[in-house]
Amino acid sequence: PGARQWRRYLSENAHKAGADIEVLEHALRLVADKR
Repeated sequence: PGARQWRRYLSENAHKAGADIEVLEHALRLVADKR
């Protein structure tokens, strides 16, 4: 559960200027909240 949300968040935010580990951490929190 949450795999689509994980991929969508990363595809929308990972390429932005200044993207760093926070993008991954936020995506992980989104998926973790689904559990």
